[in-house]
Amino acid sequence: MTAIQITETYNLFRSFHGTTLPLEVCLKIVEEVVDIDPKNVRVLLCLSKGFQSLLKGYEHSITKKLAGDQNLHYPIRPSLASPEYVTFTPLSFPWLSESRLRIAITTFLAQHDISNLKRIGVADTTIQQSNNNLSETGQPTDRIKKDTLLIMFQLVDHASGLKKMHSIRTRQIEFLEMLSALELARLGYFVKTLGLGYAQHMDLLPDRIPIRSIRERICVFENKVLQYGPYFAWAAIAGTERARRWCRIIMLEGLNDMKAFERGQCRAYASLQSVVWKLFCKRADCDLADSWAAMREAIDRETSSEPKQA
Repeated sequence: MTAIQITETYNLFRSFHGTTLPLEVCLKIVEEVVDIDPKNVRVLLCLSKGFQSLLKGYEHSITKKLAGDQNLHYPIRPSLASPEYVTFTPLSFPWLSESRLRIAITTFLAQHDISNLKRIGVADTTIQQSNNNLSETGQPTDRIKKDTLLIMFQLVDHASGLKKMHSIRTRQIEFLEMLSALELARLGYFVKTLGLGYAQHMDLLPDRIPIRSIRERICVFENKVLQYGPYFAWAAIAGTERARRWCRIIMLEGLNDMKAFERGQCRAYASLQSVVWKLFCKRADCDLADSWAAMREAIDRETSSEPKQA
């Protein structure tokens, strides 16, 4: 990379006595500011044209250093509500901001009661460790949640750059078909857990919702959390007002599509959750009626075989 000459436009990096700071010092300051919050880049870019040149010229090296060992060196879709075809280039500032957001969402959801595996009969060791960093714990349920949330993000990213729903769905099913029986078991079990957790969350709302409506909402929620990724679950229970409003709109659209399909007024796709279960049955060589027990057996084997930390 061609070295960038520090000119007088970098006046914020000059001492009180007029001495220009070395480029290495300037970059170190930028790294510290960006490391606090990658969104700070927006402010830095507005300081001067020279600052823009510095940031753009060293964007790749700065983000690579701050990303560390994150295995996200591929185009990713933004979690925030935006057109499906928007993507972030690897090792760019938006990519770094998105990867940080994903880490925060992963930690939050894994430690929140919405993902409590006790709802489906699995002893959960994560909820009680809410003060620990998810990446630093080694309990079996911690690993199941972290790995499954990563798969859910990858499912979304696999459709990066596509606009039409049919194309997005086809690409996501192609990704699901590449998963192993254990990965599908994790995904089916965990998404069902999120659906039940979402139902309990609705039950705590001031306005009571009829049981039949809750069941419909669970089905739509499970499909949308696979379609849009973990961000959708976060938006539903703890998002900003904008995120919650977006989530409500998506849920309403899903419920309307379900009712229209039941009345025979439109064609509809099978939910992605049902695709997961059918693919698991194919991988595990079991009937749909026995799939829940087969998934549970796979999860039990995993949680009982992994050594626990002292």
